[in-house]
Amino acid sequence: TRYITTSIIQTSSLRHAKGLAAHDPLTGLPNIRELDSELCRALKTAARARRDMALMFVDVDHLKRVNSRFGHAAGSEALRRTGRALNEAVSGVGSVYRFGGDEFVVIQKSATEESAMALANHLRSHVAANTAGRMRAGGMLPTITVSVGISTLGALREDERGPRRNKRERLMTTADRALFRAKSEGRNRVVLATEEDDCF
Repeated sequence: TRYITTSIIQTSSLRHAKGLAAHDPLTGLPNIRELDSELCRALKTAARARRDMALMFVDVDHLKRVNSRFGHAAGSEALRRTGRALNEAVSGVGSVYRFGGDEFVVIQKSATEESAMALANHLRSHVAANTAGRMRAGGMLPTITVSVGISTLGALREDERGPRRNKRERLMTTADRALFRAKSEGRNRVVLATEEDDCF
């Protein structure tokens, strides 16, 4: 998986995707254009309501192995089933977006660290329980697992030094750093970002 830095986010297609369709053609989920718009709205709502919110990066574990062993059709099916399972799991409490490659993003508009961890673990278990099985093209798809990195507004540093970074970029950067740790520590797990992740 890609390790997202602030500089990459600042120049990413999140800010230059106005010409794209609103949904990812593979999974049917909203794409990064819709993510950008919704995240801006969610941040404004959280600020007005003075409440916390969470952003999660969800990465499909070992997708390259699935492609290598079962073929690219299986890799595409793994992404479709993962997207469907995530969408089912967040129903009523969050929204899910296809970020690209093997990554998805979940926004939980009203959250505490505890509720975000609970939702992330629910996502992880729901994906594992609902992805294996026979494929239309033939063959069996193995159980798919995901790693999740979570960032909450409450985990961002209150006293920044240097130029102020916008909270959208900070949430995404810190969630990605948490995801990096989740994958480094063995995958198929959830890691919550801390204030130490909110740095240049």
